Amino acid sequence: MSRYRKIVWNEGMLLTPHHFQQWDNYYEELLNSRLASLAPYEWGVLDIQINNEAIANGNFDLVRCRAVLPDGLAVTIPETDPAPQPRPVEGHFSPDAERLEVHLAIPGKRAGAANFQSNGGTPDQMIRFWQDAAKVLDETTGSNEQQIALARGNLKILFGDEMSEGYSGIKIAELERTPTGQLKVSENYIPPALSVRASNWLENMLRQIVEILVAKSSSLGEQRRQRTTSLADFTTAEVAVFWLLHTVNSSIPGMSHLFRTRLVHPERLYFEMAELAGKLMTFTPDRHPKDIVRYEHTDLYYTFSNLFNEIRDLLETVIPTRCVPIPLERVRETLYAGRIQDDRLLKEAAFFLGVRSAQLPDGQVIERVPRVVKIASRDTIDIVIGSALPGVTLTHASPPPAPIPLRPKFQYFALDTSGMFWERIAGSKALAVYVPEDIPDETVEMYAVKP
Repeated sequence: MSRYRKIVWNEGMLLTPHHFQQWDNYYEELLNSRLASLAPYEWGVLDIQINNEAIANGNFDLVRCRAVLPDGLAVTIPETDPAPQPRPVEGHFSPDAERLEVHLAIPGKRAGAANFQSNGGTPDQMIRFWQDAAKVLDETTGSNEQQIALARGNLKILFGDEMSEGYSGIKIAELERTPTGQLKVSENYIPPALSVRASNWLENMLRQIVEILVAKSSSLGEQRRQRTTSLADFTTAEVAVFWLLHTVNSSIPGMSHLFRTRLVHPERLYFEMAELAGKLMTFTPDRHPKDIVRYEHTDLYYTFSNLFNEIRDLLETVIPTRCVPIPLERVRETLYAGRIQDDRLLKEAAFFLGVRSAQLPDGQVIERVPRVVKIASRDTIDIVIGSALPGVTLTHASPPPAPIPLRPKFQYFALDTSGMFWERIAGSKALAVYVPEDIPDETVEMYAVKP
């Protein structure tokens, strides 16, 4: 309910500070109510940086923060609002507690009481704004400098139950202890956000979703029966594959757009992900869309970690596939690069390289590839090439495993997933394939085959 009403302006009326204060309050409340009617989650963090080194030394130090507090107050640290004083954590984090909540807060607006206080005198800790004197020019003439009072938010860092009803604030972090007892920011908490860009975890999760969807689309597409180079057909038994491919392909453009922009509200991302999860549940008899996790603005990690795992599991179990394409991108004339995002593949799967040369007969491809093609981690491939090291060993697979979609003129080679070269790939999740000019006019593919 609105606490402030519109002022009635009359000719010749005596103007007092009360009129302008009421005017300010009325339009602030009007703006907040209009925004709340358009977006139910119109408060949260836009950008934040915490001094991790200070935390490791026992102090919480907020370096940068752009946010809108639940009462509608916009905060911009340090450009407009000075950062709150760093606070020592000692005495607030009980030894038997798993986590310590950290809030960015400001005393709430008090109706019928002072909300501003000038520097000097006895400080009121629950005052909302401090007054700072500033000299400003008349922006019409560029002259006539005058000193005026400007408000500075009385922003505070509050720990745990220090956050009371008298404050408006956001829980911006949770602190936890490492096994050695050192403090750190918990990675399992995301503050209420107004943008996906506010959280590195959300950005990385969205990137993984796009990569998983693209890989799934490639995998399903390879299962199609190719009649000609321009016509793809499905047999009756492949109808389920067709509709799953339709579902996956329909989601890729929207998810890719969200990843490219990132300046979207997390609720928008939730809608896209929940819709995808609901569509995928069409293919599973034991799951129902009503069980999809709800959007919780104050617990984004719980919301999105559960939804992400749900989507990943659905894509794996809807129509189980043992063959997972590893997308390779040509980064130089003779070099391809790829990433293996799924840790489970690195632990369980066998990897195969498919090679086709438009100019060489099959026999020469089989003979040359294990001898001249080199595979190593992305960060060591140039050393392997320059030092004439062998890289990951390749062995011709004849015939290749059944799950691999066979293509005309392709020869398939198994990668040896033991030894130091593969260990570097597994550690970095990034590999590179060097194909010299000895294999002219080549096409290269890679697959992971699950047991």
